[in-house]
Amino acid sequence: MAITYPYPVSFLADRLNIESVMWDIKRNDELSGSGDGRVWQAELAPPLWTADVKLNIGRNASLKQIAALIRKLQGAQEQFFLFDPLSKFPQAYPDGNFFPGESFANMLGNPGFESATLPPWFTGAGISTGTGTGHGGSKYLVMDKGAAGAGAGTQRETLQVVDGIQAGKRYQYSAWLNSGVAASSTAGAYLSLQWRDAANSVISTSQVIVNAGYGPVWSQISGVATAPALATRVLPYIVFGISSTLQTLIVDDVSLTRYETFTGSAQVNSIGAGGRTVSLKGLPAGYKLTLADKLQIAYATSPVRNAFLEIDENIVADSSGITSQFEVFPNAPTGVAINDVVTLAKPACKVFIAPGSHNPGLAAGLMTSGASFKVIEKR
Repeated sequence: MAITYPYPVSFLADRLNIESVMWDIKRNDELSGSGDGRVWQAELAPPLWTADVKLNIGRNASLKQIAALIRKLQGAQEQFFLFDPLSKFPQAYPDGNFFPGESFANMLGNPGFESATLPPWFTGAGISTGTGTGHGGSKYLVMDKGAAGAGAGTQRETLQVVDGIQAGKRYQYSAWLNSGVAASSTAGAYLSLQWRDAANSVISTSQVIVNAGYGPVWSQISGVATAPALATRVLPYIVFGISSTLQTLIVDDVSLTRYETFTGSAQVNSIGAGGRTVSLKGLPAGYKLTLADKLQIAYATSPVRNAFLEIDENIVADSSGITSQFEVFPNAPTGVAINDVVTLAKPACKVFIAPGSHNPGLAAGLMTSGASFKVIEKR
């Protein structure tokens, strides 16, 4: 497989076990002064980020592979993306959890049907557990049309009661399906969420999956719905509908979780005069950015260019996920435009290896130590 440049973060940066790093700025200034102490500064070119990187001691094979990838950069000819290990994520979310205090765990009881009994799933006609090769584990849910037979108008269903729902939040409901026989179907599987309020009154029902097909191998169905106003409880239904031409539906590993799509990527909302300030959009409401956080902006085309900026004040996104304009360093370069993609999770700087700075390390026995290099930004 051909190697492409610049190396993406996953190709080299994620493999680096960094012991220490010093990020700094190389300025391109010219100074002149007078005898009375006055000094004039002219910025001849935008400042560039630099980093001195020292790697931890590691096994020979690992450090040898890192050195090979660095040599393949052909000195200063090619570039790679490197993130600051002290700024992998915004300071407000140090472990990358962009929804602190929120739980995204499965809210269902007995989701894999591995317990000895069905509850908290409701039992009923044609509903039982089976033993064999499940999607996960050795048991699964069996929905059988029984004596009525396939296509004879029989419907089977089960559900459970889940509390702790947050109105206005999105939820993902999914399940793995199998026919259990060497045949296929084009229809018959349904997933729905019945929302209820604190008084247990029905508010509405979200049809998450309607009449999905399934076959003799495990396949997943999944959908997302938003909890309506006043919802505090939900009844997730699994339904084996009359439209199916098969006798049984086998279900396993059912999941109901809070669902968010934000993964650390936003967009430019506006740019201030000279690129001194920027505003972002596409953030979760209340998202926090802190002084010294980093961000990466991909801008322009043919080629795509890269800006690696530092945030110079504390800022919070409003209820629409938009920030006010905030100061950055260095200034956002000319060419950055509204809707450009902004990376906040592992924001990376496009860099090259400073000539003569790469030390592949000293191997002794099974371990290599002392590997290091210096990089300089290249936009």
